[in-house]
Amino acid sequence: MIPANLKWLAALVAAAAIWWSWTTHNAHQQQIGYDRAAGEYAAKLAAAKDAALTEERRLATKLKGAIDDRTNLEQALAAARARAAGADERLRRTTDDFRERLSAATAETARAAAATAAELLGQCSSRYRAVAAAADGHAADARQCDAAWPE
Repeated sequence: MIPANLKWLAALVAAAAIWWSWTTHNAHQQQIGYDRAAGEYAAKLAAAKDAALTEERRLATKLKGAIDDRTNLEQALAAARARAAGADERLRRTTDDFRERLSAATAETARAAAATAAELLGQCSSRYRAVAAAADGHAADARQCDAAWPE
């Protein structure tokens, strides 16, 4: 039995014990909730990092493929330019030879050569228009691909 003058002290100690138990329990429950939330966040962060790494690898592979394709295209274009330069040089030599022979040719031969040159020029012009039309089509395709490319 507690003396009467100490009852208030016992009540105070009991209240303090109840308060301490409650705050300790509450803090423990909050820590459990925090740990659960931190675990869920860490799991989501790890999953997001994995997804980002996978996407980065996919894009890097795609970029490498595009770079390789570009390199191959550049090599093909360089070879085509070399062939075109060779054809241009042969054409220049042919026209130089044509001019030299034309000065020594008779009037009839010169007229026939001029007619042939005019016919060839017409064929070249037609071919030039066909190449230009194809180039315009390719340019339109490139613009369409660029416009439709996902960002």
